[in-house]
Amino acid sequence: MKIKFLKDSFGRKVDEVVEYADAEAKFMIDGGFAEEVKADALDAVVGDLEKKISEAAEQAASKAATAAVEKIAKGVGKVRPTIIVGPDRIEDDPHRGFKTFTEFAKSVKRASKGLGVDQRLKGLYKTDDVDTKTAGATPTESGAADADGGATLPPGFSAVVFDGVKGSDQLFPYIDALPITTRTMTIPVVKHYDFSNTTATAGLVATYRTEGDIQPGSKMQWEKLSFSLKTLAALVPSTEELEEDTGVALGQFLQKEGARQINETISNNILNTVSGGVSPILGDASVHQSLRTTSNNIDFLDVVRVFARFYGDYSRAVWIVHPTTLPELADISSGNQNMFTPAGVQGFPFNQLMGRPLIISQYAATLGSDGDLGLYDLSKYKAVYRSDGVSAAMSMHLYFDSFQNAYRFAFRWDAKPGLTTQITLKDGTTKVSPFSILNASGTES
Repeated sequence: MKIKFLKDSFGRKVDEVVEYADAEAKFMIDGGFAEEVKADALDAVVGDLEKKISEAAEQAASKAATAAVEKIAKGVGKVRPTIIVGPDRIEDDPHRGFKTFTEFAKSVKRASKGLGVDQRLKGLYKTDDVDTKTAGATPTESGAADADGGATLPPGFSAVVFDGVKGSDQLFPYIDALPITTRTMTIPVVKHYDFSNTTATAGLVATYRTEGDIQPGSKMQWEKLSFSLKTLAALVPSTEELEEDTGVALGQFLQKEGARQINETISNNILNTVSGGVSPILGDASVHQSLRTTSNNIDFLDVVRVFARFYGDYSRAVWIVHPTTLPELADISSGNQNMFTPAGVQGFPFNQLMGRPLIISQYAATLGSDGDLGLYDLSKYKAVYRSDGVSAAMSMHLYFDSFQNAYRFAFRWDAKPGLTTQITLKDGTTKVSPFSILNASGTES
């Protein structure tokens, strides 16, 4: 079955069309990662597009020929042409005219040594009061540049880092993240955690009515999630030898390393408390903890209990486990059916547990601890981030004595669970959550 990916996931890019086995394709379609591409529909779209292109080309050629004939007839050839010089469009180029990351780095290095500022650095150094044609001119730092003589990277290079964050195999692509342009943001969410409470103040309630009856009212309750952006920064040093060697893919290395460092901290902070960071899932009041049969062990009933207390969008549910739990999971079966299916078995491209993707993360709790096994609907974890993604800057002064230059990548965001407590089902006693984990103590909470 051919499918088209709706977002970057499983190593595929958005809008990429790939053919998978029917079972795999259905799983990705049900999970909201892709949509089916029907052969007839695809052929029709391609045919229609080719027809429109052909018609447009014919119309353009006809108009051009007619215009040429009219100009010749009027003797336009005797008229002196007027040449209009437009504005410099270099600032519209996301790479600011630099062909490679290395070329940009060398230009910054020359400017920092007083050997003249490349015209393409204008706006990155904010050198409005500097003669960029004069050797020895020193860039003026303001706003976009570091106080130690650094320069902001062109957005085309820093955007690659953010693409690495969004398309990674870490946790950020799974959460509900909203780009914003302000420092703070408040998001309203429905406050309805108790399905056993059907009073008019419990939330929006649908009821049956008969003709002539007055429809009873119900009141929607809201609560606010307030966010204030926090800055997560990664510092990547690079030797001058690397920057002077044109055979080294410096840009790819630095951009991937910046994305990796940011990703690692984000994944850790989504699950755990990090000093100065965002509000994590583990330890939050909205998390449901299921009892464990035996300490330092995971058995069949442990997995089923966690699964049973999950309440969320099942098509988005993912298991997150620590590597130390794998020997336990690999030994669990129901009848003749293994509950854990490693990647590659039966044609599936990822690990699975009870039919849902399983992410192995070093940031999950170790075997025997609270959260060593968890089933999560991470779309219920809310986040905001600066719409410009990852910002980046370069400086040659931080590691001057060791002949290294520093590249700083910064990502501004805030995040927290999208609900403040567990959900009570209709029976009035059963607690569930989109964050369902196995605990260490052997008690349920």
